Amino acid sequence: ATAAIRLMNNEHAVVLDVREATDFNKGHIKNARNVPMSSLKSQLDSLAKHKDKPVLAYCRSGNQSGRACRMLKRSGFSNVHNLAGGILSWQDANLPLSTK
Repeated sequence: ATAAIRLMNNEHAVVLDVREATDFNKGHIKNARNVPMSSLKSQLDSLAKHKDKPVLAYCRSGNQSGRACRMLKRSGFSNVHNLAGGILSWQDANLPLSTK
């Protein structure tokens, strides 16, 4: 979680929450974009403008976002990171969630 904060604050990483919208709406990392794993492939074109920026992906536990990271790398994204432990590790570190 500390490395994720550094990426967001120092490198202005694009944060992708790959959980479904119902989970995203219950609480997510501030300024995260909800791109559910089920529609990630179809949204790669709209994300292409971020190919050269750091991208931080997360899900509930880190498994789905790991798959998302591999898909992004195969699509030419050069600086992709997975939030280890997902939103659960974020919450364990007592970091804030947003519902806006």
